[in-house]
Amino acid sequence: MIFTLDQWNSLQQGKYHIGPAPIDPSELGRNNSYVFALPARYNYAVLAGVQEVESILDGHPLEITQPEQPIQEADSSTLFLLNIAWFAFGGELADNNHFSVKTSRIADVERAWGKPDSTVYIEAANGTYATYASHHTVLGFNKQGQIFEIRSFEHGLKSISPEEVKDVLATPPMAAPPAYDNEFDGQMILGYLAGPEFKLEFVFTPTTAASDLSLDHYNILYPRGMETPGREW
Repeated sequence: MIFTLDQWNSLQQGKYHIGPAPIDPSELGRNNSYVFALPARYNYAVLAGVQEVESILDGHPLEITQPEQPIQEADSSTLFLLNIAWFAFGGELADNNHFSVKTSRIADVERAWGKPDSTVYIEAANGTYATYASHHTVLGFNKQGQIFEIRSFEHGLKSISPEEVKDVLATPPMAAPPAYDNEFDGQMILGYLAGPEFKLEFVFTPTTAASDLSLDHYNILYPRGMETPGREW
């Protein structure tokens, strides 16, 4: 795949996205600097008179170029939240994406992880919740065994604040404020739409300091899989 130098710099800054078609070979004759990303994912017929890639590289070796502006490195919490958002669109957890709501069944989980440490029937959800403590995961499933909710209780979540969630998920892939922002039973819940079928929720609980909230868990929800009419969050 071939890029102009300006395109490559823009790509590094997140201003340019790779599509299914690179620049047309005819552009080679009108640019002085190129960046070659090899091996190419797509093959194109090269117009007559255009040098082979190897010949061009021999005459103009690749050089590391600096972008026009420094690239901002995201901290670990930001990257984790972005991963959570991306995986949510597939109905999966970012930190434990072995199973997904809607398509996975509790039998699939038991084959992979064995019997759960505990199960409890939650009348409000009209479903059973299975806890796998060593995997920091709780899964909700209906009477047919279909998983409709997966919760993550990873220890690294505790440092994430509600403000950080709102800031990070205001950018793609969510690029939106919370669709649901509410308090229930002392908890703060931020909910996001992850496509037409799935919901992503962040549940915060009070810490020892009354003014602070700690992320207790996040979960992926498939409302259609629940047998409780009207519950959306």
